[in-house]
Amino acid sequence: MKNNFLKFAAFSGLFSLIFSFPLATPGIISEFDFEYSTLTLLIVLSALSYLSFLGGFIYLGRKIKNILMVISSCFLILISIFNDFIIFLSQTNPKWSVFFSQPTVVILLGATFGVAGIFHGVSLLKLEKQLGSIAEKTGWIEIIFSFSLLTMILSPI
Repeated sequence: MKNNFLKFAAFSGLFSLIFSFPLATPGIISEFDFEYSTLTLLIVLSALSYLSFLGGFIYLGRKIKNILMVISSCFLILISIFNDFIIFLSQTNPKWSVFFSQPTVVILLGATFGVAGIFHGVSLLKLEKQLGSIAEKTGWIEIIFSFSLLTMILSPI
């Protein structure tokens, strides 16, 4: 049962990547002119698969008593839900789109994702004893990606 949940979480991460690609890539939604129902379905599938993926990290963090992993995963879940809500509102109402595209909102959201990602990467580094070099490599990739996100978001300031 426990290994099945972790396998499910791992596959959910792959599905999250697939479902979130159209949402995260600028212009794809407008290029293909997704209908409201298709956009809603993509947001829901992306959110559910990402929540399941991070749920695997929460389970693993609790199991090995890595509190930083549990906290950073929970924080990433909250940010993700808020981000999906922003995407949904922005695509359905032009007034929200203008509001959420303001530099302050973009900077705050991007910086929050970046900081949470760095903490999550550090928590992955702590898994090296249990999972070997894959955890260390994944942790460093997460830290580098998150630091790069922070650099891009904060560089105009």
